[in-house]
Amino acid sequence: MSAQRSQLTTANLADAIDTWYAATTDGDTVVITLPDTPAIYLTHQPHQQLRWRTSGRKGLTIPLTDARERRAMVLGSQR
Repeated sequence: MSAQRSQLTTANLADAIDTWYAATTDGDTVVITLPDTPAIYLTHQPHQQLRWRTSGRKGLTIPLTDARERRAMVLGSQR
């Protein structure tokens, strides 16, 4: 398990989470920064799952498919 950390921004975020998940291994973390919202921390988990945590909050482990829906909700609130 590595402690790799990277960062995603709103630029093409629709595909970025899937691409990030495919390119990382268990334990790798990414920070998503969006204007006027707390940072979102995603940690790669096994079996097509990830840990989704908002800055200052407890996180939850969700399937990658649910992360796509959550991402859409977050992006929708940015428009």
